[in-house]
Amino acid sequence: EGNSIKPADVAEKIVGHIGATTAISRTYANASAALADPRVKMVLEKAGVDQAHVVTGPGHGAAANFALLFFEGVLGKIYPERYPQNAQGLQNLISDFCRPHSALPSHVNPGVPTVSEGGELGYSFGIAAGAGLANADSFILAQIGDKEAEVGPLQAAIENHNAVYDFRRGLVLPVVHANGLGISGTSIISSRSNDDLRSYLWGLGYHPRIIDAEDTAPMKKANAKAKDLEGLLEQKAGGAKGRDGKIDALRMEVRELRDQSAQLTNAEMQKTIQRSIVNLGNKKALALELEGTAKELAEATKAATDRPGDEVAHKRKDKAAEKHQETLDRFRLTRTPFIVYREAKGGGHAPAYIDGKPTKGAPPSHQIILSPQALVADDPKTREYLQRWLDDLTRDVGVKGLVPTKGTALGEAAALVLPDKGMRLGEAPLALGKTDAKLDFSDPSAFVPEVKERGVEVRGSNDLVDKYLQKYFGENRGDAFFFGADTAESNKLKGTVTSLGRRLNTPKGEHHPSSTGPLGGAIDILSEQYLTSMAQGVVNSGKQAFITNYEAFHQVSASLIRQFVKFRKQAVEANARAQTLGHQGDFRPPVPNLVLHMSSLTFAQDHNGFSHQNPGLVDDLAADPRQHVQVFFPAEAGSAVY
Repeated sequence: EGNSIKPADVAEKIVGHIGATTAISRTYANASAALADPRVKMVLEKAGVDQAHVVTGPGHGAAANFALLFFEGVLGKIYPERYPQNAQGLQNLISDFCRPHSALPSHVNPGVPTVSEGGELGYSFGIAAGAGLANADSFILAQIGDKEAEVGPLQAAIENHNAVYDFRRGLVLPVVHANGLGISGTSIISSRSNDDLRSYLWGLGYHPRIIDAEDTAPMKKANAKAKDLEGLLEQKAGGAKGRDGKIDALRMEVRELRDQSAQLTNAEMQKTIQRSIVNLGNKKALALELEGTAKELAEATKAATDRPGDEVAHKRKDKAAEKHQETLDRFRLTRTPFIVYREAKGGGHAPAYIDGKPTKGAPPSHQIILSPQALVADDPKTREYLQRWLDDLTRDVGVKGLVPTKGTALGEAAALVLPDKGMRLGEAPLALGKTDAKLDFSDPSAFVPEVKERGVEVRGSNDLVDKYLQKYFGENRGDAFFFGADTAESNKLKGTVTSLGRRLNTPKGEHHPSSTGPLGGAIDILSEQYLTSMAQGVVNSGKQAFITNYEAFHQVSASLIRQFVKFRKQAVEANARAQTLGHQGDFRPPVPNLVLHMSSLTFAQDHNGFSHQNPGLVDDLAADPRQHVQVFFPAEAGSAVY
């Protein structure tokens, strides 16, 4: 009655995963608060940042994202007839979550603002880095799951980010959610001590910052009191009388202690994110300063070369070289932030025990900790757990008191706590692939020599492609990005890599003739999945990416490439769905192409043998409709350029 829960209020089949949602919500909300801070706004303005986005890696935690997008008013803009900011919109949000063919499955998807498909773990940090790389005006929060951090491409992202990222571009902040568990197994990164984590991340060039929501004095007391509370509830269930007063008092004490702990954790997280943004802004400023000193050195070197007898010119060159080296040293010494957030899985205000068994920090918290069947059957004990949970969440206001009856009140509340329009994490244009970039395409005929006599001159296709790509990437810096799996030169694209420069921020990379240190424009490292995840971040945020690799080893990224094809398909479907729910026109422009350049094809690999032969990716992708996948096998060098 009133705000009490009745069997009719409960779905017979409840889906979703509560385990990751509290950490996602807390990180998202505190990042939003940090972005609204006046001091941070000044740093972002100086860094040229005017949009912010969050990439969510923890599996099946999108209920948190959808709730926050609803609070921001973003869902109401995309689906105005379905998710307005009122009680009916909230009811639709709840009923649509994980409903087949709705816009709200258990993970983020192109039906909402996002650059990641979210269905396969391991790519959040790489995709976030790609989106930041493609959008110099962005701040990207990369939320990483701790089990996800065990996956190869995520490990490669942590290992390689500081070595190859272009810090002149967007600000990317990684946050690992160390809740301790996956579906049932312990996560490795969470099982490590804080000292080990700091040493590991420090060795990779990060400034690690660890926030532990379970280590506050109020939370330690709350955990002990929650155990006492469960004992009283078990006694009551066993028929003991006179326990209600003690139960209510202890429940209120646990709630207050959890609230106190949350306030401490929120304050620490906001401060940590603020400091991290300042650090990233300083790193970007140094990268841009380094670009300036490199230009000064190049000009001074040319002047000294042109005037070999001019002593003043040579002194200027030496001084410019000294200034450039000093800036380079400061750039390399400036570490980038990496946050580890420890919070027991199933934390927040959820019951810490159910029927005498722990749920907080235990496998049941991965999904649903209460039995839907028991709730539908009106089991009094299960209903009491749920009622107590909702009362703690709403501070006894009740479910109906959560959302104002007036349609504008929730939006007014959001305006009080959220960053300015444009800097809200769900409103970034890049999250919908919106960009003003226009690519320049040179006339291919200029790169194809005239054939004067058939069968006389032999040229490799990639020799001509290389010349074209040099001009293409040179004319589209900042809008088109080149990736190679340490195969670019082997694939006869040496000219392109040399003209762009192979980017490597570490001090021992300069011995390579095509390395230009932190100012290079090409990323050419041996980690196919990491490269592909970065490329998808570029493309899904509206820019262009090109990956070159041997045909056989593109297959390493086959699953992720398949996820990208799904992203394109879902984007089309999402536009159609939004139009049926009141949106005028497409809310998401067409997703750009991801260009996969395959060389060393099957029968060209006879010398390396069977291990280097695998045409499987083309076999897989060729079955897709032409609007999503196009496969070209150029017959000769001229058509390869075209």
